[in-house]
Order: sequence, then C-alpha cells, then structure tokens
Amino acid sequence: MEDIRTGEHPQVLLVGNGINMAFHDPSWENLVKDELAFSKSDLTYEEIQSIPATMQIVLATNDHVDDRLKSMTCALEKQEITGERKAFLTDLLELPMDAVLTTNYSFELERAAGFDKSIASYRRKLVRTKQETPSKDSFRLYQYYPLNHTSLWHIHGDIAKPNSMIMGHYYYGKLLRDIQNYVALFMHDYHDAASRGIAYKPKSWVDYFLLGDVYIIGLGLYLCEADLWWLLCCKKRNFPETKIYYYGELRKTDERRLLLEVYCGKIIDEIRLKRDQNGNTDCAKFQTFYRQGFCSIAEESKKNRDR
Repeated sequence: MEDIRTGEHPQVLLVGNGINMAFHDPSWENLVKDELAFSKSDLTYEEIQSIPATMQIVLATNDHVDDRLKSMTCALEKQEITGERKAFLTDLLELPMDAVLTTNYSFELERAAGFDKSIASYRRKLVRTKQETPSKDSFRLYQYYPLNHTSLWHIHGDIAKPNSMIMGHYYYGKLLRDIQNYVALFMHDYHDAASRGIAYKPKSWVDYFLLGDVYIIGLGLYLCEADLWWLLCCKKRNFPETKIYYYGELRKTDERRLLLEVYCGKIIDEIRLKRDQNGNTDCAKFQTFYRQGFCSIAEESKKNRDR
C-alpha cells in the first residue's frame, strides 16, 4: 500500500453481492429463507421482510447466528469462479483503484485474481497493518489481501475466519463501536502527518473510505448498515472535498437516495438496468449494467485523479 499525501484522494471501489447475483448466486432474501427453513421457523420471509436485514437473520436463525456462520461458510467455499464469471471479475479488478472494499464474505475476487481455493492459503496471504490481541482481532479492520496493484479489504469479514463475519445487529453494533474508536485515532494521526508535511500511512479500510473518492456498485446499502452510514456522515463532515458515486437503481423517494444526496453522494441515473415488459430482468442484463458501471467508474476515476 502506498502512503497518502495530504490533499490526495485515493480512488476506492466498494462492491457488494450484486456482482455475484449477476451469476445466479443467492441473494440476501434467499439466505434468510434458507435459514427460516433450517430453523423450522413458523415465520415466513414475507412476515419479517419489513424489519431491518440485520434483524431478519436473527429471527431466521432463532438467534443462533454464531452457530450458523460455519455452515454458511461451507456453502460459500463451494463457489465456482470460471470462464465468463472470471473474465467479468477480472475486468472489475483491472479498474484503476487504490483500494477495493467489499461487503462480501466470499472470495470470488481473490479467486479471479489467481488465489487458490484452499481456505488455509488465504490465512497465509492475509496482511495485518496492526497486531491485535486475539480478543480484539475479530474483525477485518486492519487486515487485507494484497492483489497485484491494489489491496482488497473484506470490511464485514470473510469465510477464512467465520467469527470475523458481520451478520446480525449485535455484531454491527460492535463493529461501529470499533470504527468510532479507530476514527478518533486516525484523525489525530492524519492531521499530525499533515502538520509535519509527511505522507500518511494507511492502516485500515476506514482510511480509504474517508480520504478517498468512493465508487459504490452492486451494494444495496441497507439503512441498517450503520457502519457505512455513520462513515458517510463522518466523511462529509471531515473531508467534504471527497466524492461518493452510487451505481444502482434508487427511485426519487427512496430513503437511501435521499440520505446519499444529503451526504453529497452522486447517484448515477444514466446507467439503467434493462427489464422486460413485466419488469423482470436476468443475469445477462445485470452483467451489462455492471460493465457499463465499470466503464463509468474508469472515466470518473481518471478525471478525479487529474483534478
């Protein structure tokens, strides 16, 4: 990772599970339905879909999220990355980004970059920017996987360490606490480096999110993802010159759109997901949508680097 000079804005990609759904991988809704079935719950997805997603999973597992993470991990380990899908992900990774952040637990991006399938190999490749005691080393705040020209951060954990996976509102609360504690230290260190006229050495994905121009694609950005919304607010307050781009369909009255606009985010409406006359779409149309997004991100990031 390169140091960040004062006033410099890294180009940062934030990607979610939408890139996997474009290749028939399960959605969050599918996961919740599977957990309801496994727990033999009397509830249906339709009965709980109106509550925050971070609480849906608590109900679906009958508050046994921790116990179910290992089984979920086993399913994600079987993900196949070949042919067209590998080419699609390779194109994503070739975007000129200083850091790639993902909310996905799975390793589709690493696999596309040439990592092997062994989970043990991922543990060996993991880079730690700060050594923590085992009790404080649960989340991936200071840990990333090195790729050829960038760093890849699983901001909500990954399957190489199931207890790093942020799922359920209890863990989102713990992560937000850790982020808030970290940001206080980050602000001190960053401004100290600036006052001394030296470059800042990034330690966490949070640094990139706050200091960089962030391009969000394939991410629903649920309102219950308190860590990201808190950071968006923090970013506007402390680094208002940085930019946020959101690639996804948000109607004019969508609460996420309204909040993003308040936080000075730019919603890219020019790129639309094509649908049939019944309002349905398919994987090919998803892939076309994302590839158009990749082109837009490449163009915007070039302009932002030159500013």
